[in-house]
Amino acid sequence: MNPTITQPTTVTIAGSVAVLSSLITIPTKPIDVAAITRRTLIRATLDLPSGVTLVGSPAIEVNFEVADHDAALTVNPKIVFTNLATERRVTSVDPVLPTAVVIGSASKLASLQNAEITLTIDLTGQPVGSNQIPITANQLYLPDGVSLQQLVTSVVTVTVQ
Repeated sequence: MNPTITQPTTVTIAGSVAVLSSLITIPTKPIDVAAITRRTLIRATLDLPSGVTLVGSPAIEVNFEVADHDAALTVNPKIVFTNLATERRVTSVDPVLPTAVVIGSASKLASLQNAEITLTIDLTGQPVGSNQIPITANQLYLPDGVSLQQLVTSVVTVTVQ
């Protein structure tokens, strides 16, 4: 986040020569930027040293430019089974919520829903009983602007009846 003072660029102050001669800049009082997520203009107050007064009452406006940056997010993709024989059904899955870490812009990840990410498991030829099925990155569907950093869950145990 890059703050830029936009208006005014200079101010007039009054005080003793001794105090004024020691000043190079005058900061603003602290500004809470925790909730700023886009370009924002904030009115600020100067933090004047003791014995210094502001001549006039200009509003100090600080413009914050927020650059979107890459971030990481742990997600639990929805499992989608394909090619299960019609007479069979999946009775259990372990883990129920596989885990992956994805990366993308902070704004994209902030609006991302777990339902947008799916893990497709092909059950072609899987026999009745407990089957350990390895998972690979190519089974994961991710929306545009999001990529896989790490597939935390590498095996899913699927019970077929």
